[in-house]
Amino acid sequence: MPRAALTLSLWALVQAAPGAGGFAQAPPAVPSVVSEVLIQGGSESDRSFARRALGVQPGQGLSADALEAALAAVRATDRFRVVKGTLLPGAGGAQLKLELEAWPLLQAVSFRGDRPPSYRDQLFPEVRKRTTPGDFRIRRWVDFAQQKLRESGYPQAQVRISREAGDTRLVAEVKTGPAALVHTCTRWPASVRAARSGPRIC
Repeated sequence: MPRAALTLSLWALVQAAPGAGGFAQAPPAVPSVVSEVLIQGGSESDRSFARRALGVQPGQGLSADALEAALAAVRATDRFRVVKGTLLPGAGGAQLKLELEAWPLLQAVSFRGDRPPSYRDQLFPEVRKRTTPGDFRIRRWVDFAQQKLRESGYPQAQVRISREAGDTRLVAEVKTGPAALVHTCTRWPASVRAARSGPRIC
């Protein structure tokens, strides 16, 4: 074969090879076919709830990305402090094993900081014992309390809620910082106060 023809033949073989630039790439991973979904941990209600959130059924193909998305959906329920999932290969397909640990029941709630006890119900209306808040809900509580304080004239207010005693106790701490709003009031004579209508005056 002439040298030119041999060169053209080699070039054609390289271009025909799979992958960009003529270089072969590893084939994409084939999704595992799920033969069984095994859920461990938590109560029967927890497991039923997690199964619905997971959304994976036997006979379904499941890639690594799809598995991570399914686990993220379970975590997003905010019901579990531990969510682990693994695919275990077997002769009839892959077993999806889901391990759960639900948030424990709160046994105690304590408050620390600058605001008086009478203000707790305004800052933390949902924080109480005998509930099972997850991290997402606690984050919402913190944001709500901080916003409430800043609207009340404390722009540097900081709120922190931490877990203690194996996650069975919540500690809510408030640091208001300096006040930015100064409220003034004019003391009107009684006759003027009696004659005025509209918003309450001093």
